[in-house]
Parts: sequence; C-alpha cells; structure tokens
Amino acid sequence: MEWTNVFTLTSSCNLDHIMVKHKSLFSPGLGKIKGAKAKIHVQENAQAKFFKPRPVPYAMKTKVEEELAKLEKGNIISKITHSEWAAPVVVVPKENGKVRLCGDFKVTINPEMKVDQ
Repeated sequence: MEWTNVFTLTSSCNLDHIMVKHKSLFSPGLGKIKGAKAKIHVQENAQAKFFKPRPVPYAMKTKVEEELAKLEKGNIISKITHSEWAAPVVVVPKENGKVRLCGDFKVTINPEMKVDQ
C-alpha cells in the first residue's frame, strides 16, 4: 500500500456483494427477533387501562377481519383470554385498498411510561 493512497476513499465492495453476503437481512417479508424480551417500565402509581374496541365502519369490517387473520396466521398477534391493558385499535385505510391497524397507545400506556429524558 502506498501512503499517498491513505487519504483516498475507494469502495471495492458493491451493493450486490453486500446484499448477497447478508441476504437474510434483505429477504422479502417480515423479519422476527428471536430470544429477546422487551420490558416497558411504568411509573410506580400506574393504573392499568383497558379500553373496549372502537366501532369499525361496516364497509371496513371485512378488511379488518382479513388483516387480523393475516397477522394471527403470521404469528404477529395472538388471541388472549385476559389482559389488564388494552388499547383501542385505529383503522387506517391504505392507498392499495387494504387497511393498517394501529394501536392508540396515547390513551393507555404512553402516559404511564417512565421515559428517559
């Protein structure tokens, strides 16, 4: 190596090489983290909040049920029998005609969290 080339930036790798080398990171579909646990730290005086489901417009009901079934089949969500916390779902229509399901956590867990500032 010549010392005159030390300050010259060259890239011998190309994008295709990186994508092939790390193909599991760039594979289509949803990725999953295995073996990790998340913990949400709440204030000592936090009160659990359980909100009933918000009404879904009849025109979106089938699409919401299909999205829930898809998420359950993909092991992203699962049915439960009991929980102290429940956030209402907000249905957001997408441009492709499908729906996005979002949790409205501003009324449940967000105000109760300990946040590092």
